Amino acid sequence: MAWIWLWMTPAGEEARMKLSTKGRYAMVAMADLALQAEGEMTSLADIAKRRQDLSLPYLEQLFVRLRREG
Repeated sequence: MAWIWLWMTPAGEEARMKLSTKGRYAMVAMADLALQAEGEMTSLADIAKRRQDLSLPYLEQLFVRLRREG
């Protein structure tokens, strides 16, 4: 099942984006990182197991791709 990501544009218009499973996992992991307290460090292993219940190798693959593509 694909998720639909909804947000409001600066002009006040509704925008939508359909996310694949990989895209959803990547977005949730990045949101998890963004919600960390300032200066607080966390590892991908922490996000994978304790927070998102994902396999660490799968999350590492996603972050390698995110890092490579900027």
